[in-house]
Amino acid sequence: MISQHIASSAGNVPPPDTAGVVRRFFSALNPMLSFPIARNRFPALLLATALMAGCEDPGTGTLDPRGNAPFLESARVSPDSVNLGRVIPGPSGLPIVVTATVRLTDRDAEGRVSAAVDVFAPSDDSLVTSLPLRDDGGPPDAAAGDGVFSARIQFTVTESDAGRYRVRFSASDELGLRSNTLEQPLILARGTPNSPPELSALVAPDTVTLPSSGSLLVTMSVAVADADGYGDIRDVYFRNLDSSDPSRRFFLKDDGGTGVPTSGDEVAGDGRFSIIIQLPSTAARRDYRFEFQATDVAGDASQPLLHVLTVK
Repeated sequence: MISQHIASSAGNVPPPDTAGVVRRFFSALNPMLSFPIARNRFPALLLATALMAGCEDPGTGTLDPRGNAPFLESARVSPDSVNLGRVIPGPSGLPIVVTATVRLTDRDAEGRVSAAVDVFAPSDDSLVTSLPLRDDGGPPDAAAGDGVFSARIQFTVTESDAGRYRVRFSASDELGLRSNTLEQPLILARGTPNSPPELSALVAPDTVTLPSSGSLLVTMSVAVADADGYGDIRDVYFRNLDSSDPSRRFFLKDDGGTGVPTSGDEVAGDGRFSIIIQLPSTAARRDYRFEFQATDVAGDASQPLLHVLTVK
């Protein structure tokens, strides 16, 4: 076996005894039904009881304060696609400027609604930016109070940040009621064709000898380059083609060895990715084929690099 080196119970809340409540209600009501006047008023009494039950929170016995949450009808991002090759670079990269608009209604708090827009990156779904949307007639909003909320989204990227971004719209009113959410895509397209990563300068032993007991730690590393920039490198890994699961990936890191477990990497961010693997003394003594590969943000993969490790 080859592995990377590694140093709720929820209680059930009983449902409310609805049947018991109904039985007790009718038991209390039964003596009243013996009087003619009570029988005449029974339908009205039952209706009033039903109405009160509809306004009552069964968990607390208090009146239900809920109203109508805001409703998002439609949303738009303009433009919804940007060719990064046509964006004039700024001091810190390629500036992206788009307008986000959403149309909403709120019957309970007209004019007292807070709306927001969030932008998420395509690679790791991280939050890029979050902004309030306004309906005050100030640019880029076209008219105040028309139910259309707007915002100008601005952030900076590099060409390696190309991909499909998610733009999410949401709102809430002064009662704290939250709306539905809507999402629109924002496509940032590369100005030039993507270049996959390239692997070189693999450092790994050709032959190792297992101890009589315990395990052996083996460090391996490989240099990775990408014409689209270091930030375009997403994953670096190897697969043991002779294991019971040849699809399993063992990831190398360029973190200076600060992670847990440590990767054995010496210098963070220098383009050399490392890993420490653990070979137990019980591992089969034979040749193992390790296939190294890297992928970029666009999903393109490098040419595989094969290394044979002989275990004695």
